[in-house]
Amino acid sequence: MNLHVLSDLHVEFGDFSVPDVDADVVVLAGDTHVGIRGLRWVLDQGIKIPVIYVLGNHEFYRDKFPGLIDEMKKEVEGTNVWVLENDMFEIGGFRFFGCTLWTDMALLGDPGVAMAVAGDRMNDYRLIRNSKTYGRLRPIDTVA
Repeated sequence: MNLHVLSDLHVEFGDFSVPDVDADVVVLAGDTHVGIRGLRWVLDQGIKIPVIYVLGNHEFYRDKFPGLIDEMKKEVEGTNVWVLENDMFEIGGFRFFGCTLWTDMALLGDPGVAMAVAGDRMNDYRLIRNSKTYGRLRPIDTVA
């Protein structure tokens, strides 16, 4: 199986067209565009093969987590695009698993300190709303 993997396109900063390559599946591996616009962008590309769309943190900028996920899944119903968030998609005997990868707060030591610093300094916690509380997203909201 041939994959065409694209990541961190940030189409909100400049136009990009998915090149026509010999692939069986296109994988958009996060940070395609903010909000649902990335999904609309990929649908406008007219890609004929299956597309796997995994959200990055930037998809949620100026939007809501986890609410945007359900909105995006509804948007692609009946298309060749699959939005994966803690999900699996199978094609041709291959399984694709996808989810948004947030910062690992325990990677470098004390998770409490890491969460305090991240909450103070990372754009994720200023620009993303929690769709359950309607407040700002907090580091604890993104810990698995």
